[in-house]
Amino acid sequence: GNYKKAEYKTIFEKAINDSSYTVSGFALEALSKVDSVSALNKALNLSKQPSKGKLDESINSILIASGNEEVYDRISTKFSKMGISNEAFQMVPQMTEMLSKVNNTEKFKSGVDMITAFRDKVPEQYQSQTSPYINGLLKGLADKKTAAGLTEHSDYINGKMKK
Repeated sequence: GNYKKAEYKTIFEKAINDSSYTVSGFALEALSKVDSVSALNKALNLSKQPSKGKLDESINSILIASGNEEVYDRISTKFSKMGISNEAFQMVPQMTEMLSKVNNTEKFKSGVDMITAFRDKVPEQYQSQTSPYINGLLKGLADKKTAAGLTEHSDYINGKMKK
């Protein structure tokens, strides 16, 4: 995929259906580098089926990159069902990236609330490692919202930051 050669497109498309979520995920990412429209269509179709691991991460990344605010429901629902886990921790950057594209204030606040609730539920012995990272992501999101003139959004984030 890093070669970005269009002649490999059919190989990537076939590999997306591999039984390995890892192979499928990397194939979807490779396809996105040679044909982003086709990759988005594949990601939309795959998002309607169960997935996990690298495939799920790749689907989310492509859908988020599309800038379609409707993707928020898929990402936020998945995140909210994860509970405290490494998988959820790894999804926090995708949630913040998704929220950078969300203009609907209710959805935005709900997403920020999910992230901060996750941050606050992390066991105390891991807080010194996880809270600064999550707060850094939230700070970056607040900066993006401020730059976009969405001060209500950035103010909401700033009110949720741990001191």
